[in-house]
Formats: sequence, C-alpha cells, structure tokens
Amino acid sequence: QALDGLHGTVAEERLERLTRAGGVVAHAARRTVELIASMGTFSRAGEQVSKPTDLNRAIAATWLLLQHRVDAAKTVVESIAGVVPEVNVVPGEVSQVLMNLLANALEAVAAQGDRGLVRVVTEAGADAVIVVVEDNGPGVSTELWPRIFEPFFTTKDSGTGLGLSISHELV
Repeated sequence: QALDGLHGTVAEERLERLTRAGGVVAHAARRTVELIASMGTFSRAGEQVSKPTDLNRAIAATWLLLQHRVDAAKTVVESIAGVVPEVNVVPGEVSQVLMNLLANALEAVAAQGDRGLVRVVTEAGADAVIVVVEDNGPGVSTELWPRIFEPFFTTKDSGTGLGLSISHELV
C-alpha cells in the first residue's frame, strides 16, 4: 500500500520489483517472529518445572526450527496431529527429545532427497499421549537395538552418540 503513491512517478517495472521485494521482506519478518517464538521453548530448557504442554504445538515449533534442513534435503514431512490433551511435562525437556528424534529421522532419510519421508503422529491413548516418529530411512539392524540408548554409541560417521541417550534419560 505504501508503494501505491509511486504509480506514475517510477517505472512500472521498478515498482513491480519493489512490491515483490516488499513481499519477500514481509514473509521473512513473519518467519523470523515464528522462529524466535519457537526458540523460546528451548531457551527455557533449564526450567525444571512440569506444566501442561500442548505436544502438537511443541512438534510444530520443533519442525519450524528444522525447516531449513527439510528444505535443503527436499524431505517430505507429515505431521498427523491427533486430538490430544495437554500433558504435564517439562517443556524444554520434551522439546529437546523432539529435536533429537526429528533430527535423527531427517539424517536417516537425507540421502533419499524427495523420496525421504518423516512422519510424526500424535494420538490419545487410554491414559497417555502417544507420539510416534517414523521415517523410511535404512533403519538400525536388530542386533544393535540393545545399544541405541548407550551414551556415545552411534552408527553415523558424525555426531556424538548422545542424542538418544539424553532423550531416553529425559523421558
């Protein structure tokens, strides 16, 4: 709207470019606000206070922080948010667990490009909220399953092998 007064005083082509650039800046500003809000959950990670938490919202915030990795790999992401009650958890801890699980899933499918799929499903159980994170990556052989929560155990060339260990401890 601010550019409307420029019609007739600036070449239409230049005005069109300015309008597009303004749209890009507005989109980037909205995304920045969303990212800062999502990071707020992680900045409170030191809080050890359990409180009612919307897991679907926590998952969405984590995906927002990982969106650059999703875009770079062209991975397909599906979030199937069931109707679930809030759960009493330490928000920073549950966010850390979600970050570890989703980052691992993205790493597992990275080589597949747009054939890679990561799916997160939430559903209400009888007395719990269930969160399922799955991917179509190569998986871990069954003989390694007993070790996946061991500190420093990894099947990757990079990484510390602490993500699942920490997540297991937090859960």
